Amino acid sequence: MATCQVKGNGHRPKAGYDADFEKIFGRKKLAEPLSLSEVENYRCSVCRLLLRHPQQLSCCGRRSCLCCIDALRGLGKVFICPYCRAKVGDGSENMDYVFTDQSCLNDMKNFSTLCNTKPVPCEWQGLLLQLEAHVEVCDNVEVECTLHCGVVMMRSKLPQHVKFDCALRIIECSLCQLKIQVSMLQEHLLECSKREDCSCPFCKAACKSKQQLHEHVYGGQCTEALLSCPMREALNCRSRVKASQLLQHSVLHVKDIIHDKQKDSIQFETRLTELHGEIDSLKRLCEQQHQSLIMQEQNMAAMQQQMNKLSDIQKREISDLNESLERRLNVAKPLGVHSSDLVHVEDNVRSLQNSFDVMARQIDNLKVQVDENSDIVGSLQTGMDQCTKALTQVNGMV
Repeated sequence: MATCQVKGNGHRPKAGYDADFEKIFGRKKLAEPLSLSEVENYRCSVCRLLLRHPQQLSCCGRRSCLCCIDALRGLGKVFICPYCRAKVGDGSENMDYVFTDQSCLNDMKNFSTLCNTKPVPCEWQGLLLQLEAHVEVCDNVEVECTLHCGVVMMRSKLPQHVKFDCALRIIECSLCQLKIQVSMLQEHLLECSKREDCSCPFCKAACKSKQQLHEHVYGGQCTEALLSCPMREALNCRSRVKASQLLQHSVLHVKDIIHDKQKDSIQFETRLTELHGEIDSLKRLCEQQHQSLIMQEQNMAAMQQQMNKLSDIQKREISDLNESLERRLNVAKPLGVHSSDLVHVEDNVRSLQNSFDVMARQIDNLKVQVDENSDIVGSLQTGMDQCTKALTQVNGMV
């Protein structure tokens, strides 16, 4: 049943037009329908149906039904846009706002469509804006019994049901003319004060007393008596059938139950197959994570060795430099080395110091890489733990 109905109390609809997207026409005369890409421009971003009273958000330009905007706004004036997360208000205080998309509304005024009622669409065709009014009177729309018996049927069958079939319809007792529901008629006939004999009112069998009449009707002897469905509580079945047809009625219920169980079994098997596939995927992911973890550990060990090697080299070079400087200073002091030689020595010292600084930075970079690899190994280890937990949960479900 189309959800574009408007209740008789005049309340605003809760969603857009539930029309068939493949049967939307751009003109009053039905010719070639609009393409799905064209219709997509008129789809509500919230309910995903055709726009009803189209509104546009100034923050991101998206369109929504007025009723959907009201639902987002709730009781306040300000709400958060579900798409760009901007604050949307009434236009004051430099906030974004909502306005009627008049251009879109003008386009949709000329849209035509066909009846989309279920299960059987009728032959109606007309403007999209007239669809909800048609649904209110369409004979093919499924409606509930107006006497509230719980039965759902097409509107065209409602008068016949209310007049002849509804278990809650009112009729008169043939003996005392009391108005009573059909579902209570049998009990009333057995106790009616106007009864002159104790014969069965259904099969006309002779009974000597009211007690014998009750035993005859409810003890299974009368084949014409109306009995409640034995599955009334389990399946909420309100049917009252003749005793002779009670077994056949129960068999139909059993067949429905078996059919539902078969559907559930098929769905369970399908889900079980999906779970097995997910288990295999998780196993492959765990293996990949394990191999990646091993490679990262190997890379980290190699980098650690390289860093230790560079550190040893730097220590040896620093030691050699100190020894060289001490020798030069010891030689320079007693001989009174010329100032130009001292300047040359100082330049060599600065050059060596720069080399040491470069090596120190390289060692720092290697340390940073080792730390990063340590973090990667930690995250991989966490991922493996999560995969292992997921496998355990899935195996438990299976």
